[in-house]
Amino acid sequence: MYRDDRPACASCGGGLTRVEIHRDVDLAIAPRSAVAGRLSQPARRVRFGTWRGWACEQCGGELVADDHLATLIDAATLEVRGLDRRLRDATAPSRRCPCCAATMRAHVLYDTVVDRCVQHGVWLDPGERDRVVASARLDALARAHRGAKTGAVVASVGAGASVGLSAVANVAMIAPMMVAAGALALALAASARKRALQR
Repeated sequence: MYRDDRPACASCGGGLTRVEIHRDVDLAIAPRSAVAGRLSQPARRVRFGTWRGWACEQCGGELVADDHLATLIDAATLEVRGLDRRLRDATAPSRRCPCCAATMRAHVLYDTVVDRCVQHGVWLDPGERDRVVASARLDALARAHRGAKTGAVVASVGAGASVGLSAVANVAMIAPMMVAAGALALALAASARKRALQR
Protein backbone atom coordinates (compact mmCIF):
# COMPACT_ATOMS: atom_id res chain seq x y z
CA MET A 1 0.00 0.00 0.00
CA TYR A 2 2.92 2.34 0.66
CA ARG A 3 5.29 3.55 -2.04
CA ASP A 4 8.48 5.42 -1.10
CA ASP A 5 7.33 5.66 2.54
CA ARG A 6 4.17 7.45 1.47
CA PRO A 7 0.60 6.15 1.39
CA ALA A 8 -0.54 5.13 -2.09
CA CYS A 9 -3.56 6.77 -3.73
CA ALA A 10 -6.64 4.56 -3.66
CA SER A 11 -7.67 5.84 -7.11
CA CYS A 12 -4.51 5.84 -9.24
CA GLY A 13 -1.84 4.24 -7.04
CA GLY A 14 0.35 7.36 -6.96
CA GLY A 15 1.95 8.70 -3.80
CA LEU A 16 -0.11 10.86 -1.43
CA THR A 17 1.07 14.14 0.06
CA ARG A 18 0.20 15.10 3.62
CA VAL A 19 -1.91 18.28 3.87
CA GLU A 20 -3.07 20.36 6.79
CA ILE A 21 -6.28 22.32 6.57
CA HIS A 22 -6.76 25.21 8.95
CA ARG A 23 -10.11 26.88 9.48
CA ASP A 24 -10.02 30.32 11.05
CA VAL A 25 -12.98 32.32 12.31
CA ASP A 26 -13.20 36.08 12.97
CA LEU A 27 -14.65 36.76 16.42
CA ALA A 28 -15.87 40.24 17.29
CA ILE A 29 -15.80 40.47 21.08
CA ALA A 30 -17.80 43.36 22.54
CA PRO A 31 -16.87 44.30 26.11
CA ARG A 32 -19.63 45.40 28.47
CA SER A 33 -18.32 48.97 28.32
CA ALA A 34 -18.97 49.21 24.57
CA VAL A 35 -21.23 52.13 23.72
CA ALA A 36 -24.14 51.67 21.30
CA GLY A 37 -22.65 48.83 19.30
CA ARG A 38 -19.18 50.34 18.91
CA LEU A 39 -16.40 47.86 19.63
CA SER A 40 -13.40 49.03 21.57
CA GLN A 41 -11.40 45.99 20.41
CA PRO A 42 -10.85 44.82 16.82
CA ALA A 43 -12.10 41.41 15.75
CA ARG A 44 -9.83 38.53 16.70
CA ARG A 45 -9.00 35.67 14.36
CA VAL A 46 -9.38 32.36 16.17
CA ARG A 47 -8.38 28.96 14.82
CA PHE A 48 -11.59 26.92 14.69
CA GLY A 49 -10.10 23.64 13.57
CA THR A 50 -7.07 21.93 12.09
CA TRP A 51 -7.51 18.78 10.06
CA ARG A 52 -4.86 16.52 8.61
CA GLY A 53 -5.44 14.62 5.42
CA TRP A 54 -3.76 13.23 2.33
CA ALA A 55 -4.04 14.34 -1.29
CA CYS A 56 -2.87 12.84 -4.57
CA GLU A 57 -1.05 15.32 -6.80
CA GLN A 58 -1.57 13.15 -9.89
CA CYS A 59 -5.34 12.54 -9.94
CA GLY A 60 -6.74 14.78 -7.18
CA GLY A 61 -8.09 12.01 -4.93
CA GLU A 62 -8.01 12.82 -1.23
CA LEU A 63 -8.44 11.33 2.22
CA VAL A 64 -10.47 13.88 4.23
CA ALA A 65 -11.04 13.90 7.99
CA ASP A 66 -14.67 13.30 9.03
CA ASP A 67 -14.95 16.64 10.84
CA HIS A 68 -13.54 18.58 7.90
CA LEU A 69 -15.98 16.98 5.45
CA ALA A 70 -18.90 17.56 7.86
CA THR A 71 -17.87 21.24 8.16
CA LEU A 72 -17.79 21.65 4.36
CA ILE A 73 -21.26 20.10 4.05
CA ASP A 74 -22.62 22.18 6.97
CA ALA A 75 -21.38 25.35 5.27
CA ALA A 76 -23.11 24.32 2.01
CA THR A 77 -26.44 23.36 3.62
CA LEU A 78 -26.49 25.96 6.43
CA GLU A 79 -27.40 23.27 8.94
CA VAL A 80 -25.22 21.51 11.48
CA ARG A 81 -25.43 17.72 11.39
CA GLY A 82 -22.78 15.15 12.04
CA LEU A 83 -21.35 13.12 9.19
CA ASP A 84 -22.76 9.90 10.69
CA ARG A 85 -26.31 11.24 10.25
CA ARG A 86 -25.67 11.85 6.55
CA LEU A 87 -24.08 8.50 5.66
CA ARG A 88 -26.05 5.43 4.56
CA ASP A 89 -24.56 1.96 4.20
CA ALA A 90 -23.77 0.82 0.68
CA THR A 91 -23.22 -2.64 -0.77
CA ALA A 92 -20.37 -1.56 -3.04
CA PRO A 93 -17.00 -3.34 -2.64
CA SER A 94 -14.68 -1.43 -0.32
CA ARG A 95 -11.03 -0.52 -0.74
CA ARG A 96 -8.19 -0.43 1.73
CA CYS A 97 -7.31 2.76 3.61
CA PRO A 98 -4.20 4.39 2.15
CA CYS A 99 -2.85 5.12 5.65
CA CYS A 100 -3.47 2.03 7.78
CA ALA A 101 -4.36 -0.55 5.09
CA ALA A 102 -7.56 -1.46 6.97
CA THR A 103 -10.63 -2.22 4.86
CA MET A 104 -12.77 0.89 4.50
CA ARG A 105 -16.58 0.64 4.58
CA ALA A 106 -18.58 1.81 1.59
CA HIS A 107 -21.25 4.45 2.29
CA VAL A 108 -23.63 6.54 0.23
CA LEU A 109 -23.18 10.25 0.94
CA TYR A 110 -26.10 11.94 -0.81
CA ASP A 111 -25.80 10.40 -4.30
CA THR A 112 -22.09 9.51 -4.15
CA VAL A 113 -20.56 6.24 -2.97
CA VAL A 114 -17.56 6.97 -0.74
CA ASP A 115 -15.22 4.78 1.32
CA ARG A 116 -14.65 5.55 4.99
CA CYS A 117 -11.92 4.55 7.39
CA VAL A 118 -13.05 4.96 10.98
CA GLN A 119 -9.59 6.13 12.00
CA HIS A 120 -8.45 8.33 9.09
CA GLY A 121 -11.59 9.68 7.39
CA VAL A 122 -13.38 9.51 4.04
CA TRP A 123 -11.67 8.73 0.75
CA LEU A 124 -12.94 10.94 -2.08
CA ASP A 125 -12.09 10.07 -5.67
CA PRO A 126 -11.27 12.95 -8.06
CA GLY A 127 -14.22 15.36 -8.30
CA GLU A 128 -16.25 13.67 -5.56
CA ARG A 129 -15.78 16.49 -3.04
CA ASP A 130 -17.46 19.01 -5.36
CA ARG A 131 -20.18 16.50 -6.24
CA VAL A 132 -20.95 15.78 -2.57
CA VAL A 133 -21.10 19.48 -1.64
CA ALA A 134 -23.34 20.31 -4.65
CA SER A 135 -25.66 17.38 -3.89
CA ALA A 136 -25.87 18.40 -0.23
CA ARG A 137 -26.82 21.95 -1.24
CA LEU A 138 -29.50 20.69 -3.66
CA ASP A 139 -30.87 18.30 -1.03
CA ALA A 140 -31.12 21.10 1.54
CA LEU A 141 -32.91 23.36 -0.98
CA ALA A 142 -35.34 20.58 -1.91
CA ARG A 143 -36.12 19.88 1.76
CA ALA A 144 -36.64 23.59 2.42
CA HIS A 145 -38.98 23.78 -0.60
CA ARG A 146 -40.94 20.73 0.59
CA GLY A 147 -41.14 22.27 4.07
CA ALA A 148 -42.49 25.53 2.63
CA LYS A 149 -45.11 23.62 0.60
CA THR A 150 -46.11 21.58 3.65
CA GLY A 151 -46.38 24.77 5.70
CA ALA A 152 -48.64 26.33 3.05
CA VAL A 153 -50.86 23.22 2.96
CA VAL A 154 -51.08 23.17 6.76
CA ALA A 155 -51.93 26.88 6.76
CA SER A 156 -54.67 26.40 4.15
CA VAL A 157 -56.06 23.36 5.97
CA GLY A 158 -55.94 25.37 9.19
CA ALA A 159 -57.81 28.24 7.50
CA GLY A 160 -60.40 25.80 6.13
CA ALA A 161 -60.75 24.22 9.54
CA SER A 162 -61.25 27.60 11.17
CA VAL A 163 -63.91 28.47 8.56
CA GLY A 164 -65.57 25.12 9.23
CA LEU A 165 -65.43 25.67 12.97
CA SER A 166 -66.90 29.15 12.68
CA ALA A 167 -69.73 27.75 10.53
CA VAL A 168 -70.37 25.06 13.14
CA ALA A 169 -70.33 27.71 15.86
CA ASN A 170 -72.83 29.80 13.89
CA VAL A 171 -75.13 26.80 13.45
CA ALA A 172 -74.79 26.01 17.15
CA MET A 173 -75.90 29.54 18.02
CA ILE A 174 -78.77 29.56 15.51
CA ALA A 175 -80.03 26.02 16.23
CA PRO A 176 -81.78 26.82 19.53
CA MET A 177 -83.54 29.76 17.89
CA MET A 178 -84.63 27.52 15.00
CA VAL A 179 -85.92 24.90 17.42
CA ALA A 180 -87.81 27.56 19.37
CA ALA A 181 -89.27 29.00 16.15
CA GLY A 182 -90.32 25.52 15.03
CA ALA A 183 -91.94 24.81 18.39
CA LEU A 184 -93.79 28.15 18.23
CA ALA A 185 -95.00 27.37 14.70
CA LEU A 186 -96.27 23.96 15.83
CA ALA A 187 -98.01 25.50 18.83
CA LEU A 188 -99.67 28.15 16.63
CA ALA A 189 -100.76 25.50 14.12
CA ALA A 190 -102.19 23.33 16.93
CA SER A 191 -104.12 26.26 18.43
CA ALA A 192 -105.45 27.22 14.96
CA ARG A 193 -106.66 23.64 14.39
CA LYS A 194 -108.28 23.59 17.84
CA ARG A 195 -110.15 26.82 17.08
CA ALA A 196 -111.24 25.43 13.72
CA LEU A 197 -112.65 22.29 15.36
CA GLN A 198 -114.54 24.34 18.00
CA ARG A 199 -116.44 26.30 15.37
